[in-house]
Amino acid sequence: MDIKTLEYMQVRVNDGNRILNEIDRWKKRIKLVKTTRGVYTDGFKLDFLEEENYNFTTYAGAHLINNFIDLANAEIKRLESEFAEI
Repeated sequence: MDIKTLEYMQVRVNDGNRILNEIDRWKKRIKLVKTTRGVYTDGFKLDFLEEENYNFTTYAGAHLINNFIDLANAEIKRLESEFAEI
């Protein structure tokens, strides 16, 4: 093996590790979001109260969480495709 081949392989390994770390971060975010009890942003707060029956806050929060999970899963698939190309 020559130095150029070694350098090429090292770049691919580094790229692969970066992608795998990013996939892991997205999976952890999904896990955290699934157990959340509210959605909080700067100046906005949606609390999900377990004792309440169906209400707008719960409905809106569920949609926000589901959309986040869908987008995160799409990003994971994109990263997995990128990883497969390495």
